[in-house]
Amino acid sequence: MNCFLDTSALLKRYIPEDGTGFIDDLFAKGIIHISSLTLTEAVSVFRRLVEVKGLIKEEDFLALKARLLADAAEGVFEVVTVAMPAIITSIDLISLRYLTPVDALILAAAVELKRSVNSLCFVSFDLKLREVAGLYLPVLNPSDPG
Repeated sequence: MNCFLDTSALLKRYIPEDGTGFIDDLFAKGIIHISSLTLTEAVSVFRRLVEVKGLIKEEDFLALKARLLADAAEGVFEVVTVAMPAIITSIDLISLRYLTPVDALILAAAVELKRSVNSLCFVSFDLKLREVAGLYLPVLNPSDPG
């Protein structure tokens, strides 16, 4: 199974919480794809956990960032570069429904990848993003126990 994870889904691999088991199962069973922007957004979330939320310490931030980047370097997931076709698709997505620019670009990268990858599904914990993604490709809802 080929799955494209948005940031909300990928983060469950690094920060244990509801949904982590689901994401771990996907990594064990299939080929995982993420957008290059997801790397930046994930590190931003890790930093927010230090500076804004005060939930982790600096050494935890450094460890999370190192693990994420090591996974990328080791090919644990495929990183899809956001190129001009995805940028054009993101504009179409935003024209359809309000999405943040980063969410639109991440989803657009998945939509563009779907053109060359059979049976690609999109995985997100974000309801609105899943709704828009469902117009273009199959969606897995990791919050749905069924």
